[in-house]
Amino acid sequence: MFRGAAHNMCNLKYRITWKVPVVFHNLRGYDSHLIMQEIGKFKMNINVVPNNMEKYILFSLGKNLVFIDSIQFMASSLEALVSNLSPEDFKIVGKRWKGEDFNLVTQKGVFPYEFLDNISKLDAEGLPSKDKFYSTLYESEVKEEDYQRAQKVWDHFGMKTMRDYHDLYLETDVLLLADVFENFRRTCLENYKLDPAHYISAPSLSWDAFLKQSGEEIELASDMDMFQFFEKGMRVT
Repeated sequence: MFRGAAHNMCNLKYRITWKVPVVFHNLRGYDSHLIMQEIGKFKMNINVVPNNMEKYILFSLGKNLVFIDSIQFMASSLEALVSNLSPEDFKIVGKRWKGEDFNLVTQKGVFPYEFLDNISKLDAEGLPSKDKFYSTLYESEVKEEDYQRAQKVWDHFGMKTMRDYHDLYLETDVLLLADVFENFRRTCLENYKLDPAHYISAPSLSWDAFLKQSGEEIELASDMDMFQFFEKGMRVT
């Protein structure tokens, strides 16, 4: 189809890209390390945008999957981000759970991470005691109200073993993050007509928003040193 007269580069850019963003919260600080241990087994091209030798802001697998970090846009804990949403914002969670189920899962859950040091403990019956929720990393105990809510979740959903609690915890974690990020996307699309899913971080998103809202045009680089400075800072995915 003839679109009209256009530069070759503009014409090539005017296409639909079938890339699927895979969103993790704190991908750079934690999840990417686990993924990178196994990702090399895939016979697919891997591209990385590094923060340093150990942390990656973004990486892609093959032509379609792009792994991004939601904490690069919203630098708060998932618990804090979830608490900022109103009930009507939980569109994805609301499709999965209704009524009292919904009320119990629209808060970030608590989990005894250090208790689960062996896969056999997934078969443990009953919710672990409060002291098992202690975190040596943060040197903190679980709050009484959080532990009571965990017990209520256990009883309400008729859980038998830690595997049941573990699976629900992971499912709610994923769906809560999905609602948080989708709400952020809606806000950006409504205000700037820009989709965060196509960006690496808040700075790159805010830069485009600034240019779009202000109408300012960037001057062409006429100085070779300036050109080389920008060229060295380029990252390609």
